[in-house]
Amino acid sequence: ERPSVVPGNYILVVKCGVEDGKAYKGYVYQTRVDKIDIKFGRSFLEGVYSPNAKFDVRFTFNRVAMRRMHQALNNTNVNFKRLFPHNRHNYENYEDGKNNEQITEFYTSQDEYQKPANLLLKKLSEHLLPKEMIRIYATSQNLNKLDSDLHDYCIIYNGKFYTPTLTYIEQRQ
Repeated sequence: ERPSVVPGNYILVVKCGVEDGKAYKGYVYQTRVDKIDIKFGRSFLEGVYSPNAKFDVRFTFNRVAMRRMHQALNNTNVNFKRLFPHNRHNYENYEDGKNNEQITEFYTSQDEYQKPANLLLKKLSEHLLPKEMIRIYATSQNLNKLDSDLHDYCIIYNGKFYTPTLTYIEQRQ
């Protein structure tokens, strides 16, 4: 069983049997059920790689997302009114079943491959313009799993999701 890797992670490979051999870094750019697509630099491909060669492989964790989360937590200038502009709550009695029924309907009405947040985005897009709402995806997510009519609510560059900058968010309504 292969380790859990996502696009953006990298691996280090060293040719088998080479003591203190140079480690070459390869970036994971696509994962599939039975294989991982990795990009290596030219020096590795032209000077080291051969189809019959064996390598010791070390998988690493991409810490960029974790760093961004810590930066966000440490940012004392977060404008929560901008992130959460409305202070609306549903104060209905949770025991009357209406809320439970709504949540169950929402959760079960999505098709097998669509996440709850995508369904919510689809429903909200009927009432909100792209400049009024941003859907932020992890850069490792597959763009093809999102309806193309919802792409305007996301930041997409070269066929991949990107995380917005603070300036970008502040320029939105």
